[in-house]
Amino acid sequence: MKDFNNFLKNMLINDLEHRAYYESKKILENRKPVYVSTEKWLDIRKIAIDGFVVENKNYRNIRELKDSTCYKLLNINKKPSYISDNEWDYILKKSTEELEEQIKKIVLEINYYNDFSVLLGLNKPQNIKQDIWDIIQNKIFDVFILFKKHNASQYYFNTDKIINLLKEKKQDGMAEDKWLDYYSFLKDLYLQNLLSKLYSVKSPIEFINNLPLEYLDSEKIYELKREAYRLELLAFKILCYTNNPQKLIKKEKPVWIKDIDFKIIVLELKGKIEIDEKREEYKEKLQLINKILKLDQLQMDKPKSINEEEWSYLCDLERSIKGKIDNNKKKEIAINDKSNKLIEDEETKYLKKITNILLN
Repeated sequence: MKDFNNFLKNMLINDLEHRAYYESKKILENRKPVYVSTEKWLDIRKIAIDGFVVENKNYRNIRELKDSTCYKLLNINKKPSYISDNEWDYILKKSTEELEEQIKKIVLEINYYNDFSVLLGLNKPQNIKQDIWDIIQNKIFDVFILFKKHNASQYYFNTDKIINLLKEKKQDGMAEDKWLDYYSFLKDLYLQNLLSKLYSVKSPIEFINNLPLEYLDSEKIYELKREAYRLELLAFKILCYTNNPQKLIKKEKPVWIKDIDFKIIVLELKGKIEIDEKREEYKEKLQLINKILKLDQLQMDKPKSINEEEWSYLCDLERSIKGKIDNNKKKEIAINDKSNKLIEDEETKYLKKITNILLN
């Protein structure tokens, strides 16, 4: 009989343990049966608490977590009468851990094609500690901002899309400092987009002036306009150097160019014109000198690019070279005559010697 009673007792206890997994709340609401020891009853209730806390899970939206058991437990005004103080502390601890796990699961399953707002909108449960809630919220905000940045970075070359993103208002529930971090990222993205496009547009200054710059800080606007001016000034200089500089320096200053920069360009162009003219002048002088050295006669009329003094020098040079050549020719003839006479004298002398020998 005693063995039967023990068997029946163990069977009932095992049934309680089994029911603790799927009838958690009912087990917690009941009093301890007389056949269960206090220690065993506490173990069964702990199993029931663990099961009760994780009921109603697998939500895909942060806002929907308010319907989860763990959130409701963290948000009730008063501890249930059937829960002891120690059990209540344990329930709050397990509920906090489960809420964190469910939030983490939602965060990990989301991708950047989803609506990011699924990560926002959950109010703080009244029974969770503020420092713990701040940590949870910051993790959510960090992921939210990370996804927003990733999404925005896809529009690096799309100016209009970036402007639309800059027009967005902070979403409800988002921490101010986190949103400012995202907004600062957008402003940098906008600045880089504009800087990159300055190199491909025909008129950088006109391009910048037709865009909304109020989203940028004043120093960034200055940096952008300075770069636009530098590029347009560079293009203007190239145009001046590659086209007819003489015509360009006679034109009026374009309104967008600073006076000092235009003066510098005019001075540079005048210097270029002068160098080009000197180059042509020296080129013609060299051609005349080569002509003299080749003993080709100079033209009768003085070239317009050569002044009187230089022309006179070239003519004197021509006469001097021709005179020296003529003198050299005369000396060469005299030397040849003298050489021939010496040869003849030597031949005559040898002939006489031969004749005397033959006669004798």
